[in-house]
Amino acid sequence: GDEAATTYVDFTVRVKQKFKLELSSTDVTNDADPGSDVPVVYEIRVKNSGTGMDTVELELETSDASSWATVSSPQAFSIGSKSIKTVYVNVSNIPDDTDADDYIITLKVTSLDTSDVVEDTLDLTVSVNPKREFELEADDEALDITPNLTGDLATVEYTITIFNKGTGDDSYQIK
Repeated sequence: GDEAATTYVDFTVRVKQKFKLELSSTDVTNDADPGSDVPVVYEIRVKNSGTGMDTVELELETSDASSWATVSSPQAFSIGSKSIKTVYVNVSNIPDDTDADDYIITLKVTSLDTSDVVEDTLDLTVSVNPKREFELEADDEALDITPNLTGDLATVEYTITIFNKGTGDDSYQIK
Protein backbone atom coordinates (compact mmCIF):
# COMPACT_ATOMS: atom_id res chain seq x y z
CA GLY A 1 0.00 0.00 0.00
CA ASP A 2 0.05 3.65 -0.12
CA GLU A 3 0.45 4.40 3.53
CA ALA A 4 1.65 7.93 4.42
CA ALA A 5 4.56 8.22 6.75
CA THR A 6 5.12 11.35 8.82
CA THR A 7 8.32 12.13 10.59
CA TYR A 8 8.74 14.97 13.02
CA VAL A 9 12.12 16.59 13.53
CA ASP A 10 12.82 19.13 16.24
CA PHE A 11 15.18 21.89 15.22
CA THR A 12 16.19 25.31 16.46
CA VAL A 13 16.42 28.39 14.27
CA ARG A 14 18.80 30.95 15.63
CA VAL A 15 18.11 34.46 14.35
CA LYS A 16 21.06 36.79 14.59
CA GLN A 17 20.30 39.94 16.57
CA LYS A 18 20.20 43.12 14.55
CA PHE A 19 21.76 46.12 16.28
CA LYS A 20 20.61 49.65 15.49
CA LEU A 21 20.64 52.77 17.66
CA GLU A 22 19.16 56.21 17.06
CA LEU A 23 19.57 59.55 18.84
CA SER A 24 17.01 62.31 18.37
CA SER A 25 15.77 65.52 19.96
CA THR A 26 13.02 67.99 19.22
CA ASP A 27 15.35 70.89 19.98
CA VAL A 28 19.02 70.64 19.00
CA THR A 29 19.78 74.38 19.16
CA ASN A 30 19.59 76.53 22.30
CA ASP A 31 20.80 79.98 23.34
CA ALA A 32 23.10 80.39 26.33
CA ASP A 33 24.70 83.28 28.16
CA PRO A 34 28.41 83.18 28.97
CA GLY A 35 29.09 83.09 32.70
CA SER A 36 25.48 82.16 33.57
CA ASP A 37 24.74 79.62 36.31
CA VAL A 38 21.48 78.63 34.58
CA PRO A 39 21.98 75.37 32.65
CA VAL A 40 20.72 74.86 29.13
CA VAL A 41 19.03 71.44 28.94
CA TYR A 42 18.67 69.26 25.85
CA GLU A 43 16.18 66.38 26.05
CA ILE A 44 17.55 63.44 24.05
CA ARG A 45 15.79 60.23 23.04
CA VAL A 46 17.89 57.09 22.73
CA LYS A 47 16.06 54.49 20.64
CA ASN A 48 17.01 50.84 20.26
CA SER A 49 15.73 50.02 16.76
CA GLY A 50 17.39 46.64 16.87
CA THR A 51 15.82 43.23 17.44
CA GLY A 52 17.00 42.54 21.00
CA MET A 53 18.19 43.97 24.29
CA ASP A 54 21.31 46.12 23.96
CA THR A 55 23.73 47.67 26.41
CA VAL A 56 24.72 51.12 25.23
CA GLU A 57 27.17 53.80 26.24
CA LEU A 58 26.76 57.56 25.87
CA GLU A 59 29.70 59.89 25.52
CA LEU A 60 30.38 63.47 24.54
CA GLU A 61 32.93 63.76 21.75
CA THR A 62 35.75 66.16 22.55
CA SER A 63 35.32 69.71 21.25
CA ASP A 64 35.84 73.28 22.44
CA ALA A 65 32.40 73.20 24.03
CA SER A 66 32.24 69.61 25.33
CA SER A 67 33.72 70.63 28.70
CA TRP A 68 30.56 72.69 29.28
CA ALA A 69 28.29 69.63 28.97
CA THR A 70 27.34 66.66 31.11
CA VAL A 71 25.01 63.72 30.46
CA SER A 72 22.51 63.38 33.32
CA SER A 73 21.92 59.67 32.81
CA PRO A 74 24.28 56.83 33.63
CA GLN A 75 26.90 56.65 30.89
CA ALA A 76 26.01 53.00 30.18
CA PHE A 77 22.62 51.31 30.43
CA SER A 78 20.53 48.51 28.93
CA ILE A 79 17.62 49.24 26.61
CA GLY A 80 15.09 46.80 25.21
CA SER A 81 14.24 46.27 21.55
CA LYS A 82 12.07 49.05 20.09
CA SER A 83 12.39 50.95 23.39
CA ILE A 84 13.19 54.61 23.95
CA LYS A 85 15.04 56.04 26.93
CA THR A 86 15.11 59.79 27.59
CA VAL A 87 18.37 61.31 28.79
CA TYR A 88 19.41 64.91 29.30
CA VAL A 89 22.50 66.83 28.27
CA ASN A 90 23.07 69.83 30.54
CA VAL A 91 25.24 72.70 29.34
CA SER A 92 26.55 75.17 31.92
CA ASN A 93 29.73 76.88 33.11
CA ILE A 94 30.32 78.62 29.79
CA PRO A 95 33.33 80.86 30.47
CA ASP A 96 32.65 84.60 30.80
CA ASP A 97 34.97 85.46 27.91
CA THR A 98 33.46 83.02 25.39
CA ASP A 99 32.94 84.70 22.02
CA ALA A 100 29.40 85.04 20.74
CA ASP A 101 29.09 82.19 18.23
CA ASP A 102 27.55 78.77 17.60
CA TYR A 103 29.37 75.87 19.29
CA ILE A 104 28.74 72.20 18.50
CA ILE A 105 28.58 69.48 21.15
CA THR A 106 28.36 65.96 19.71
CA LEU A 107 26.67 63.19 21.70
CA LYS A 108 27.48 59.62 20.64
CA VAL A 109 25.71 56.39 21.56
CA THR A 110 27.54 53.09 21.01
CA SER A 111 26.43 49.47 21.40
CA LEU A 112 28.56 47.50 23.85
CA ASP A 113 26.97 44.13 22.96
CA THR A 114 28.43 43.61 19.48
CA SER A 115 31.90 43.60 17.98
CA ASP A 116 30.50 45.49 14.98
CA VAL A 117 30.58 49.26 15.13
CA VAL A 118 27.00 50.24 15.92
CA GLU A 119 26.63 53.87 16.88
CA ASP A 120 24.80 57.11 16.19
CA THR A 121 25.69 60.74 16.83
CA LEU A 122 23.66 63.87 17.38
CA ASP A 123 25.04 67.41 17.10
CA LEU A 124 23.74 69.88 19.66
CA THR A 125 24.27 73.57 18.93
CA VAL A 126 24.88 76.06 21.72
CA SER A 127 24.37 79.59 20.43
CA VAL A 128 26.35 81.68 22.89
CA ASN A 129 24.89 85.16 23.24
CA PRO A 130 27.21 88.14 23.26
CA LYS A 131 28.20 89.52 26.62
CA ARG A 132 27.46 93.26 26.63
CA GLU A 133 30.10 95.33 28.38
CA PHE A 134 31.92 98.55 27.60
CA GLU A 135 34.33 101.02 29.14
CA LEU A 136 34.64 104.77 28.60
CA GLU A 137 37.95 106.58 28.80
CA ALA A 138 38.44 110.35 28.59
CA ASP A 139 41.75 111.98 27.68
CA ASP A 140 41.09 114.62 30.34
CA GLU A 141 38.97 114.33 33.45
CA ALA A 142 38.44 118.08 33.77
CA LEU A 143 38.98 121.06 31.49
CA ASP A 144 38.83 124.77 32.26
CA ILE A 145 36.44 126.95 30.32
CA THR A 146 36.41 130.69 30.12
CA PRO A 147 32.97 132.25 29.82
CA ASN A 148 32.43 134.12 26.60
CA LEU A 149 31.29 137.64 27.53
CA THR A 150 30.05 138.44 23.99
CA GLY A 151 26.97 136.30 24.49
CA ASP A 152 28.11 133.46 22.21
CA LEU A 153 28.18 129.99 23.72
CA ALA A 154 31.46 128.95 25.24
CA THR A 155 32.45 125.40 24.34
CA VAL A 156 34.85 122.82 25.55
CA GLU A 157 35.74 119.53 23.82
CA TYR A 158 36.47 116.21 25.45
CA THR A 159 37.90 113.22 23.64
CA ILE A 160 36.23 110.06 24.87
CA THR A 161 37.12 106.54 23.74
CA ILE A 162 34.65 103.67 24.01
CA PHE A 163 36.15 100.20 24.48
CA ASN A 164 33.97 97.19 23.68
CA LYS A 165 34.79 94.78 26.52
CA GLY A 166 32.02 92.38 25.48
CA THR A 167 32.24 89.19 23.43
CA GLY A 168 30.48 90.36 20.28
CA ASP A 169 30.13 93.30 17.95
CA ASP A 170 28.14 96.13 19.44
CA SER A 171 26.86 99.62 18.67
CA TYR A 172 26.50 102.52 21.06
CA GLN A 173 24.37 105.64 21.14
CA ILE A 174 25.90 108.68 22.77
CA LYS A 175 23.55 111.35 24.08
